[in-house]
Amino acid sequence: MGSSTIGGQCEVISGPTYSKTGTIQAKQEDPGSLEQTAGVEMSAKFADNPASGRKASCCEVRQQARWDDEFQRSNGGRPPHKGFPADAKPGTWHEDRTADNLCRYGHRDMEARCGGDTYHTNGVADRANGDSWDGEDRLRASVFHQGKIDLKLQVIDRCNGDQVKAESDPLTVQFNSIQNRRRTIKP
Repeated sequence: MGSSTIGGQCEVISGPTYSKTGTIQAKQEDPGSLEQTAGVEMSAKFADNPASGRKASCCEVRQQARWDDEFQRSNGGRPPHKGFPADAKPGTWHEDRTADNLCRYGHRDMEARCGGDTYHTNGVADRANGDSWDGEDRLRASVFHQGKIDLKLQVIDRCNGDQVKAESDPLTVQFNSIQNRRRTIKP
């Protein structure tokens, strides 16, 4: 991760984008499951012409997450999972990460073991220099959770102080607890 100018700059050709927009509903995939989930795919494309100073390797994607008070209350007053700091507040953007806090989307220096996203050029994996990025995320919560989690993608220029070069529109994932769903069912 760079916080100083190291030569070159990031230029975004397209994205970052989600495969879905607006608000999506988390669903209980199996009636017997105690989990509701929502999946989304993500992508971005970068210029790579080092002779002109445009380096795909300067571009990195970040996913930010924020949740509402209702979600945090339904999670026992805690953030969505243990990967977030215990004092992370609802209504504030936080960089998304895995529940074990070992992996974060889009970091070029994260090991392949993290999964969930890839950098590539012409379909060939190249985490360090790839000019395209694709990822997927699957949000999960128990059927007793209620509230919203918002996500947004950012492309940052790691060669120039982590400047935000592009940002997606927020995507909202709505979770509805099983108790709330039962209240709305009429006999």
